[in-house]
Amino acid sequence: MSLVDAAELADATWQDTEFVVALPDLSGALVVTTKGYSLLGGSQAFVERAVADGVDAARDLFRRQAKKGGAALRRIAAQYPRTHRSWKTAQEVDPGSAVADQLALMTALVAGEISPASFVRNWLDSRSRELATGERTHGLLYDALNRIFYFLEDYTADPSLREPGDPTDDDLLRAVREVLTLLDL
Repeated sequence: MSLVDAAELADATWQDTEFVVALPDLSGALVVTTKGYSLLGGSQAFVERAVADGVDAARDLFRRQAKKGGAALRRIAAQYPRTHRSWKTAQEVDPGSAVADQLALMTALVAGEISPASFVRNWLDSRSRELATGERTHGLLYDALNRIFYFLEDYTADPSLREPGDPTDDDLLRAVREVLTLLDL
């Protein structure tokens, strides 16, 4: 949302507006219509603090509600897609994303291009980046990546620290290979 000065805001005509609440510096505002809809906008920091479950969750909720509200609301909802994609299959994943990095690391491990220790360190770094940047997976891809994550919780990359029954490098390779097969990679 670009900021407008107070005079512009005061002169604006708000069709079907019940009321408008704006911060004094106009870095954020809430418009409530007589039809029961609200629009929240402002600086990124304002919106992130105002929307507890995140911008994407709010946009998803609006999109679901807009389906019931007619063509005009659907057009508005279409102007505000998710800020972060959610992928169901490995083939949908955006190149350069943290999820794409996790998949590439899995492929590199199976191909013998990286060591298990390097795989673990880099895969967990990519997993952290996935969470920090708001990337999302669901369905089969979510299950597959979680399978690797939970495997790594029990795995120790340093063989000298392993106890009897702990997963080995071969077990890791087998688990990753199974997940790649599951994902058709």
